[in-house]
Amino acid sequence: MENGKGALAQQVFGAYYGATILFLILDFLVGFNIRVSFLADLPGWRLTWYGFCGLCFFSIWRFPNWTNVIAATESMLNLAGLILAMDSRVMAPSARVLDTGVPSVSPGEILNFLVSGMAAYLALWLRSRKFKPRI
Repeated sequence: MENGKGALAQQVFGAYYGATILFLILDFLVGFNIRVSFLADLPGWRLTWYGFCGLCFFSIWRFPNWTNVIAATESMLNLAGLILAMDSRVMAPSARVLDTGVPSVSPGEILNFLVSGMAAYLALWLRSRKFKPRI
């Protein structure tokens, strides 16, 4: 990959997806899920998503010119999952939420929104800065 913004994207997202194992440990051993919150009740699918993130890490390493596209795609899919999961609970709260007053959005989901949103924004911003319009 060329120097500059492309190398920066590869370093940032390489570290981000390289940290997948740390997110996995936080999730399954500590119980703090900030990477795949929309699959909180589905541990098998969460593990699959972590595998997908590992594939993203390998793809960034193998195809560095696709770094921003890979990161933006994974982050946007994560955000879409979060939006659908939260929307279904907010629009149709369960009896447990109504009876106990437990908030329908968890702190982990809010952090997941921040992490995924920042990754998507950064990927799209770095990609757009790579292409300068001709005047």
